Amino acid sequence: MEAMQSDKKINQAAWDKLKLQIEYHMEQDPNLTDVKINYQLKVPTYGTRNFLNLKASLPIILLYLQF
Repeated sequence: MEAMQSDKKINQAAWDKLKLQIEYHMEQDPNLTDVKINYQLKVPTYGTRNFLNLKASLPIILLYLQF
């Protein structure tokens, strides 16, 4: 079923891997305060790249990481 997912959605495995990586680094460095994530959706075929910048505060991130 996962192979049939649209390329316009990020699969759950990508989110799960990201969550594990963040949690690992939080354990390794208790002084860590921020995480910057750069996620490339696709390689542009021509012209300039379009970027989306998102910012989440601590309560939102903690709720997400507990899923």
